[in-house]
Amino acid sequence: MSKRVSRSLDRLYDSGRVEAQRLPLAELRWVVFSDHHRGKLDAADDFATCARAYRTALAHYLAEGFGLCLLGDVEELWECDPNDSLEAHADCVDLESRFARRGRLHRVWGNHDDEWASAGSFDRAVRRVLEDSPEIEVREAVVFELLDPDRIGSLVLAHGHQGTAFSDRLSFVSRFLVRHVWRPWQRRTGQRITSLSGDYGLRHQHEIAQSRWAASRNRVVLISGHTHHPVFAGEAKETYLMRRRSELEAELQSLEDPFLRSDLERRLTELRADLRYREARSEGHLLRAGESNEAYFNAGCCSYKSGSITGIELADAEIRLVRWHQQELEPQREVLRSRGLRELFSRLD
Repeated sequence: MSKRVSRSLDRLYDSGRVEAQRLPLAELRWVVFSDHHRGKLDAADDFATCARAYRTALAHYLAEGFGLCLLGDVEELWECDPNDSLEAHADCVDLESRFARRGRLHRVWGNHDDEWASAGSFDRAVRRVLEDSPEIEVREAVVFELLDPDRIGSLVLAHGHQGTAFSDRLSFVSRFLVRHVWRPWQRRTGQRITSLSGDYGLRHQHEIAQSRWAASRNRVVLISGHTHHPVFAGEAKETYLMRRRSELEAELQSLEDPFLRSDLERRLTELRADLRYREARSEGHLLRAGESNEAYFNAGCCSYKSGSITGIELADAEIRLVRWHQQELEPQREVLRSRGLRELFSRLD
């Protein structure tokens, strides 16, 4: 898999099909979301529970002057017709179009919405829902070349399915099975479509392959989606928990106060239980320290069962992994991780 992913990303990055946007670091102000899988508001619509959090997030980023980058699989076109998805989520489409009217929207196509790869197909479809929709080009990738004042590095934003068998080269087979087999079953059972997120071994291989490709380039950071698995600077939540477990175990050895030891042991017990659950669920296929590197990020998805969404902010000379939590009154934004972009690129020399 590693060679296929690398060759596909090489062709994408070196072919000249994607023109880099040169941007001063101080002007960088974008939010990245991926993998909404918007259906038609039936039992097979994975996005329906997240719509509220997503609308709240978009309203926040509009008010704060952000641009919006959508990294593919926004519409679930393996399961339903484009018109059905766009009409069912016209409120979200309208919010996204407001970014476009400001010249601040980038759309990337993924494997589940690759119908948009055909020139003008998205424009024709979206104008049936929004007659005054501005012209929106759907690309295979977006590249920001950051200047401070000279080039400090490049951000490559792609869906991340490039090089995979059933999501890229054999996508027509997957599309048929999803629409005619999986979707009827999903509507009856309520189970969700998961892409690579449900095959942990394949997801693990794919994340390592993307990470190695980014590391092979000169000061390039890859931001993708597709796996529904947030990764920040090569570190997934599981990697963080493993590192934190080691830190707490070392701290415990040096503590003598019985009350402090008791509190730390309780925290360690909870952390170990969380890790055991994740390892059992993923059959041991976790992204571990040393397998990935700081050049790889993943935005996660906007189709979690909890109704929360994750994304990546690029602003204030930082890159941030954020989660918008579904709350009873109003969804709330939480910054999970952050890193200065100058420092990040300096470490990629």
